[in-house]
Amino acid sequence: MDLAIILCILFIAALANTTFGFGYPLIAMPLLTLFLDVQEAAPLVIVTTIIIATFILLREWSNVDVASLKRLLPSALVGIPFGLWFLTRVPEVLVARSLGALLIGYGLYRLLARVKLAQISTTWAYFFGFLGGMLGSACSISGPPVVLYASFKQWEQRRFRATIQAFLLIAGLLIAVGHAINGLWDPMMWQRSLWALPVLAASTVLGNIIAGYVPANKFDKVIFAVFIVLGTLLWLK
Repeated sequence: MDLAIILCILFIAALANTTFGFGYPLIAMPLLTLFLDVQEAAPLVIVTTIIIATFILLREWSNVDVASLKRLLPSALVGIPFGLWFLTRVPEVLVARSLGALLIGYGLYRLLARVKLAQISTTWAYFFGFLGGMLGSACSISGPPVVLYASFKQWEQRRFRATIQAFLLIAGLLIAVGHAINGLWDPMMWQRSLWALPVLAASTVLGNIIAGYVPANKFDKVIFAVFIVLGTLLWLK
């Protein structure tokens, strides 16, 4: 029974992630921790994040903004040890709620404001990449800072989804290594991941179909609404 519930949670989170290009850990982690310990849920989410990103990139790799990725990833690598340092000094709930408030505030502003913001400089990729690495190692939420950067850069839909998944794939591999070193991998995690494979594949196919029905000129508004929802989930984490 628990396995069926876990697979349903992974399906819903993966479907949202494939449709909008982000959000999987923010949806999966709070729900999984209702049935699993954090030490069990975290490595499962990271491994399945890697699987989902791989599925998506098999189709979307040509849309990845490689130049931005080259700026985001090195700074994320630098941010990872800072996140570990941060984790020992600041409660995770405070970090999650601060980021949640930022997402809610930015989402509301972009939905309600009539002034269109100018694009930011590509130099900001280093800052948002660093923040993603730091938050990823501190509390497994590396995606939102990169999503914010993509929003500020006003990327079109396919570029948005593909580049964020490429970042999450590589960052997820780095975090997975950290989990392995700390002994968080166990046979049950791998068993759940194997059971999840067909579920994640189905959610990826369905999510790609749904994403095709999201009008390109409405995509940014949909993303800002998702910001508010995910920010709320972070606040309640």
